[in-house]
Amino acid sequence: GTSTLEALLLGRPMVVSYRLGGLSYWIAKRLIQSEFVALPNILAGYKIVPEILQNDATPDRLANALIEEMKRFEKDEGPEGAFREIHEKLRCGASERAAEAVMSLVSD
Repeated sequence: GTSTLEALLLGRPMVVSYRLGGLSYWIAKRLIQSEFVALPNILAGYKIVPEILQNDATPDRLANALIEEMKRFEKDEGPEGAFREIHEKLRCGASERAAEAVMSLVSD
């Protein structure tokens, strides 16, 4: 998750792939109530980056998906806008909150 968040914040194309053992995957599918596994998709609430899971995660499929994703970015059809929106949401006015905290300490 951390590396996908870093790629998102840097505006880089990505393809997310996870491959778990059979039992781990079975348990995760029953415990996790999210439609997505990739952090960018979870944060967006919709699919903005490709997810290739389990037996679909073959070298050919991963390579093809990454090539397609890079082409989308080159044509400005990639999810950069969604990436920026998520970045802004994650910031949550951090600078303003820090300034308010400092001002409250100074004024007290």
